[in-house]
Amino acid sequence: MSSQYTTKLPVITLTEKEKQLQDLLLDVAKAIDAGPSPSTCQKDKVLPEPVVLRWAGGWVRDKILGIASHDIDTAINCMTGESFALRLQEFCFSPAYETQRQKHGINGKDDIGGLHKIAKNPEKSKHLETTTVRLFGLDVDFVNLRKETYTQESRNPTMEFGTAEEDALRRDATVNALFYNLNTGEVEDFTGGVGDLEGKLIRTPLEPFQTFMDDPLRVLRLVRFASRLGFRIDEDAERVMGDERVLSALRVKISRERIGIELEKMLRHENACDALRRIHKLGLYATVFTDPAREGMTTPDLGRWSAVYEALDELERSKTPGSIFEVLVTGEEARYYAWALAALVPWEQIPDEPPVKKGKLAVPLAAQVAREGFRAPNKLFDLVASSHRHRQAIVELKGIALSDDEKKKERDRFGMAIRQWDSRGGHWRLQLLFAVLADIAEAKEASSREGVFREWQGFLDHLAELDVMDAPGIKRLVDGKILCDALGRKPGKWMAEALEIAMAWQLRNPGVEDVSGAVEEQGGSNDDIEEAAERLAILVAQGIAPVEDHASSKSPDDGDTDMLSEEDQETETKKLNDIAQRCRFLASPAIAAIRRLLTLTATDSPEKTVAPNLDQVLLTLIACTSREHFEEDTWTSPEIAKQAEAALGKVLPVGGSSRDQFIIGGILERYLRPLFSKTKRPAAITASGRKAAYSDDDDREQGLPDDSCVTKPWKFTDHRAIPVFAWAVDQADEQLIAKHWPLFIPVLLTLTDDSSAAVRSRGLHILSKFLAKFPSKTLLDTGLAQVFEDAVFPALSYLPSLTPEDESVRLLAPAFEALRILARKVSSPTSTNAAAGKSISATGTTSKEKEHKLLDRVLREGVFPAYFHAKEHVRIVEVLCQQTVLVLQQMGIHAVKHLKDLILMISTIMTNPFAPLSPSTLVAAIKALQATLAICWPRLCASPWQDETLNALVMCWLNVHDFEQDQPQPKTSNQTAEIKQQLTVSASALNAVLKTRAGAAATSDPQQDEQAEDPLDEIISPLVSKEPLLAGLFSYPAQQPRKPSNPPPS
Repeated sequence: MSSQYTTKLPVITLTEKEKQLQDLLLDVAKAIDAGPSPSTCQKDKVLPEPVVLRWAGGWVRDKILGIASHDIDTAINCMTGESFALRLQEFCFSPAYETQRQKHGINGKDDIGGLHKIAKNPEKSKHLETTTVRLFGLDVDFVNLRKETYTQESRNPTMEFGTAEEDALRRDATVNALFYNLNTGEVEDFTGGVGDLEGKLIRTPLEPFQTFMDDPLRVLRLVRFASRLGFRIDEDAERVMGDERVLSALRVKISRERIGIELEKMLRHENACDALRRIHKLGLYATVFTDPAREGMTTPDLGRWSAVYEALDELERSKTPGSIFEVLVTGEEARYYAWALAALVPWEQIPDEPPVKKGKLAVPLAAQVAREGFRAPNKLFDLVASSHRHRQAIVELKGIALSDDEKKKERDRFGMAIRQWDSRGGHWRLQLLFAVLADIAEAKEASSREGVFREWQGFLDHLAELDVMDAPGIKRLVDGKILCDALGRKPGKWMAEALEIAMAWQLRNPGVEDVSGAVEEQGGSNDDIEEAAERLAILVAQGIAPVEDHASSKSPDDGDTDMLSEEDQETETKKLNDIAQRCRFLASPAIAAIRRLLTLTATDSPEKTVAPNLDQVLLTLIACTSREHFEEDTWTSPEIAKQAEAALGKVLPVGGSSRDQFIIGGILERYLRPLFSKTKRPAAITASGRKAAYSDDDDREQGLPDDSCVTKPWKFTDHRAIPVFAWAVDQADEQLIAKHWPLFIPVLLTLTDDSSAAVRSRGLHILSKFLAKFPSKTLLDTGLAQVFEDAVFPALSYLPSLTPEDESVRLLAPAFEALRILARKVSSPTSTNAAAGKSISATGTTSKEKEHKLLDRVLREGVFPAYFHAKEHVRIVEVLCQQTVLVLQQMGIHAVKHLKDLILMISTIMTNPFAPLSPSTLVAAIKALQATLAICWPRLCASPWQDETLNALVMCWLNVHDFEQDQPQPKTSNQTAEIKQQLTVSASALNAVLKTRAGAAATSDPQQDEQAEDPLDEIISPLVSKEPLLAGLFSYPAQQPRKPSNPPPS
């Protein structure tokens, strides 16, 4: 043997069966060397050299490591595996070899099994043709030694007979490239595999990139061997394993069946957690756990996946009688399924896709990935789909079990639920385990894992206490025949429900064998009054719901793929007005009726979970409570809103947990999520409501218009959506938003991104309320602060003439408000520098600097450009001045950098001779000047700002006087009085600023200090002497002017 490696080779000791096999194979080789087959049907070619047999790969590795192995690969130097296997069969069964067969103690087909040939499939990187035979209880593969030759014209290699060294070099890892020479009884190492075994290293014999490109499945094989053996993977190989070219080849060239086989071997091994850990580390998740047939498939966020598989590993390692893992994972097959579920948990965060066929449930994405990504068997596919669909019901039942609700004692409630879960997907225990792992994925911090475990352990203990763990296996006391005979009815569809009622009775009465009680249960199984009340309430609510008929709404199916024309918009507006008029007319008596009906449904407990069948009733009531803030909701009024709130309180009491549960389950998950599912998602976020790491094109409903009843039913069809969402944000407290914020984000950003000014404005109002409650740390850690900033800023550019003035005014105020709140939120500390006493962000920026940076942008990119673009529109100017005051007050002294632009804008407004025609705008500008004086006073005293400010006051005063002279006195007196008062306050403030500066510069000369008491006097006196009208401006009122907000520097 020629080799460059000098590590001392180990000696392998064979078991009795292995020794028996070695002797047999060597005798077969001798028979082949002795000449052609004696059989007339077997025509052998003359071999170029004697047959040499070697056991190769995993068997040699495991023998050296002391691991039992029953799979043996036999490599032959000069003939194919099939040819050798045929001679082996002939040797064992032909009468010509009777003597030899007796020598080896062969007992017919009990020791020698059938011959199976596995064909090669180069297109899927299966380059080898192997033959398998069962010998002495061992699975033995036969294949010739080979080398692979690749050409540029083909990605598939040419297979040729090769030497042992050439065969070793083409293998996936050095530890798998060892041979045991049956002829010499020695280990052969051509690649350094023995040394790598000693060093616990997984390494490719050749350059890693070429090795993986030759057969991309080797990426997963190396992961499997490393996790199984506890070895580390060579750093060069690790770098290449994540190469996009290798991953692309793995997706394209390797069949999903082969990937599934490798994955199953990983997950069935005791080190399954380590395998998933390596897949995560190497970035293989999106390649393995995906549907390769779907281009651009969404990739789930893996930020919490490690917490999932580490939690399952901890549960397995720490299992004790009655513990979560011991109760829920009941065998080896269940263990494999458990680890497969852990691998698929990240897909739980992605919302379901719309069903392909009406009335048929959509296949959950996790189940699609299991079926298409690694060809999961049908049982596992059904389990994954059921785990997703039943999770909410499982969580709700856990909540009842851990509460003080009397329902926790209802054995039939828990037993029937378990039976239902098990009948739809099987393995109800694993479905429950999936819910545990999904809770771990949604937990914010690793420390909360123990709390999750504690809750679910309590749930399992409660199920054990009720003795319902084996509910699916309970034998029915009453079957269909007994029911039909007892009730005198013919078999039919009614039997399914009747049998369930009988089983529920059986669970409520354990140990009772008299079936008469189960039969009698059929007569009064439901509370007819409660059910009738619910149905009637739903019908009444439908009558006053502001929802349009889908069939009558304009749709792209009509042949129009553009946005609605003006005529269509008028039609839609008229249609909505008609609906609103009908709702207002019927609302008062309808809500009164609903309120009475709800008293019959036993839903008035603060802790009671509202049944989903009442969702539409509650949504309509909520939509009727929004009149106070928005005039768009023309179907309601203050009186109706008050009445609706009272009725709503019967089902969702203020302060009760049922209200929070309905906000999350009823509104955000069951109502808004499917309603917004057809709308194109903002590119800044993922489908789960988190910041997108990169922009992914949302191709939902391609070819349809952005604004239609198909893509935006929440806008054109169900007019309850926006007021209901506004109510949810208003009612949600900080704790609820902190826990469930991803459910709010997609709706918020969709509203703020809408083309309609009315919708966008309302979305901005809702966003401001949401931000006020959103945790600052989450805002910064998730990167959503930048997402919100980028979403709001475009609203500041909606200005005339492209945007009507009314719409601009409607958008600007809520947009500025949202940005101010956002700035305040980002100023909250993310970490603390104890030495400096400052809040420091991860990038080294103080939290206050973040706030000032955003407010700087608000002024530079919002206020100033908007003013100079639309200064002829007085209503917009008024809004900008009002917002300037609020921004300056929030910025404080840091606003001095904008003094030049502030004075230029304000003085331009105040000195305009036509400004008095819009008194409210002029007053807003003067108040902006006052804010500037109060905050930016340290730099104001230096020319030219002092002179420019004084000029603005003087010119504005004179313009107001001229306006009074030109207009009728009674009409103008009230309008100008407020302006004059604010001007005198401003003049007084300017004088106070100059006095403060003069006081700071006081000298030892009493005469100079006396002159400094009124620094404006020497400037004003010449002006007043020339224009006596100015005397009124500088005769300071008794009202004390606001002092500068910042003390003078020492």
